[in-house]
Amino acid sequence: MAWHQDRTATLNRRVEMTGWGPWTRKDGVHHVQPPQAVLDRMVTIRLHVDDADEEGGCLYVIPGSHRLGILNQDEIDRAARASTPLACAVAAGDAVIMRPLVLHSSRQSRRLANRRVVHLEYSSYELPPGISWA
Repeated sequence: MAWHQDRTATLNRRVEMTGWGPWTRKDGVHHVQPPQAVLDRMVTIRLHVDDADEEGGCLYVIPGSHRLGILNQDEIDRAARASTPLACAVAAGDAVIMRPLVLHSSRQSRRLANRRVVHLEYSSYELPPGISWA
């Protein structure tokens, strides 16, 4: 499995701010890696439209790994090898709530079935005037 952290936020426009970057643009939306203090004040809610169990490619997480901070890929790989992942098997209509920095991954579904998710991100971090979450 390809373990990773969600390290970007989406903003309405690109603004040079100390500690924010690198910036990318995907489908016309500005994405940036904010400082860890911002990511620590974010939460991700995954609303599952379809069932997703271990056969259906559910999400796996390493509980508590968000406390390790922003990790490079070698650190992610070491943490994943040293941990026992938790399968987040869900039924349609269930929600998984997690921190963006929690190490997570999924396998390909072994069934021909949808695995649709509505992915929402919330933050209590107050952005400077003129900038908003996209």
